[in-house]
Amino acid sequence: MTIRSVPLTHESLIRAVPRLTTEPSAGDPEPDVSLIQRLQSGDESALEPLFRRHAPMLVALAARITGSVEDGRDVVQDVFAGLAFAA
Repeated sequence: MTIRSVPLTHESLIRAVPRLTTEPSAGDPEPDVSLIQRLQSGDESALEPLFRRHAPMLVALAARITGSVEDGRDVVQDVFAGLAFAA
């Protein structure tokens, strides 16, 4: 399986993850947009709340695309590892 590399920009993340929020959630007081900006500035600690919020939905989507929950998890793990590496 090949995954296309997409540059990490605020706009590309907003398009890729349509459920990004501008309002804080009850469990995580910081909005996604703020977390993405922190991540772009090199703050890796912003990745964990983004992962916690969006990984389940992304795994489900990736599993539908790949036809396998295991492959879906691998894809999402690779994506978040790439984000951590880019930060």
